[in-house]
Amino acid sequence: LDRWKADAATSALMQTFVLERTNPKQAIEQRNSIPRTGLANAYMLDLWNGDTILQSGVEGDAAALIALAVRGNPYVGGFYKDLGDVYRQGFAPEEAWLCFDLARLLPGGEQAPVVEGLAKLEHALESRASELF
Repeated sequence: LDRWKADAATSALMQTFVLERTNPKQAIEQRNSIPRTGLANAYMLDLWNGDTILQSGVEGDAAALIALAVRGNPYVGGFYKDLGDVYRQGFAPEEAWLCFDLARLLPGGEQAPVVEGLAKLEHALESRASELF
């Protein structure tokens, strides 16, 4: 723990996760101020900002930010699941399920925890509207 506190960029990032509970817009602004030069997996900042927008309703393009994370590493099923959540909340079920299916198709996708959550969602939908399945 002391190690990340000594690193300014890591410390700033960790503070954004606390801040997003009370001020998601400021958390996004603070993440955007973190220099990306030399950061491994800097696309994670885009993912976290997209997820913050999605969960808080702060104005912004969550889909575009999460898509940047997919571009950064297209082999993470959780990124596709998050992108699908954006479409599902935006009443675009076809696009949502395309993203969910892509998460399943990745190597190890069926065993990924996010995919298990998708299966539960699908079963709940099927039980409420079996005529659609």
